[in-house]
Amino acid sequence: ELAAFKYTTALNYLLNRDNKHCLSVGDASTVFWVIAPNSKQAQKAENIFEQIVNPSDDSEAAQLNLLVEQISKGRPLQEVAPDIDPCSRFYLLGLAPNASRLSIRYWLDTTFGQLEHHMGKHYTDLSLDPLPWKTPPSILRLLIELIPYRPEKKIKFDDIPSHLAGEMMRSFLTGDRYPHSLLAQLILRIRSDGHISPLRVAMIKAVLNRDGRKLSKEEIPMGLDENNENNAYQLGRLFAILERIQKVALEKYDSKSGESKKINSTITDRYFGSASTVPYSVFPRLLASSKHHLSKIRKNQNKKIASLAFHLDEDIGKIIGKLPHEFPKHFSIEDQGRFSIGYYQQRNKKRSTLDKNGTDSETNSETN
Repeated sequence: ELAAFKYTTALNYLLNRDNKHCLSVGDASTVFWVIAPNSKQAQKAENIFEQIVNPSDDSEAAQLNLLVEQISKGRPLQEVAPDIDPCSRFYLLGLAPNASRLSIRYWLDTTFGQLEHHMGKHYTDLSLDPLPWKTPPSILRLLIELIPYRPEKKIKFDDIPSHLAGEMMRSFLTGDRYPHSLLAQLILRIRSDGHISPLRVAMIKAVLNRDGRKLSKEEIPMGLDENNENNAYQLGRLFAILERIQKVALEKYDSKSGESKKINSTITDRYFGSASTVPYSVFPRLLASSKHHLSKIRKNQNKKIASLAFHLDEDIGKIIGKLPHEFPKHFSIEDQGRFSIGYYQQRNKKRSTLDKNGTDSETNSETN
């Protein structure tokens, strides 16, 4: 009874939000504490962890943003916070409601140096070129990407899959593989709402890379890999080029304002799901349409636009040369992920485009 009284008293203290030892991710509550050489080090380590998992904008937290950004770039703890002993013990307990009881989602007894290493690796796995965030995303921000995309509606946190919240947090803290169902959930969301957001693609890359690292397979780089031998990745690149051809051919430019009037529906809106799943049934039709679009581009009165036809046609030829004679019948869930990454990286490749004055300029394509 004495032991029960002690641990429940300690747990109630940790669960009290005013004491800043508890964070919520999905339906789980994570309590944490640090044992360091002195209370100042323990407090700073706890503040850094809190800012990474649950960022805030107050003046005190703003001072930690630089440290968080350095951690996200993989900088070692000795450089980021030399005043914190990397051997400080860090304890985390993930709890979730289970009828009238509590269930333990995860329990971690580690050092702050090891925890910081795992968190840095997490951000490295997520990184893309261009970087898909201005400030390192929290676990909650990533989990929001699993909710159906509703740009004009308030986010419903209850829609976050509860089992994935705990598993994501566990992978973030331990460096273990991400839950495999996370990949399927991301692919499902992209196919259902058509929102190919940078963070969704970053999470797909993170899952595939961490799985591949455990199985000694290939690792997908941050930027475009034109020599990637995976058919799904190359077809994702091809789809991005076909999308650009359609846009250049059908968008109308206003000579007075220099702005373009976007088309109502692109091939991405209509065919991305089927192209990434059953490419055999879609790509022959898309390639046939691209020939018509390229012909239209060549006839454009603006010579700068007309000259794009040659380069776009050349890009298609290079990718086709890397593919088998027949398009694949079906892609696995992993290859559907690689398709999305190839599409994103090709779409965001630095390329020569037209500015409002009709002259060439180097820029990144627009990110969804």
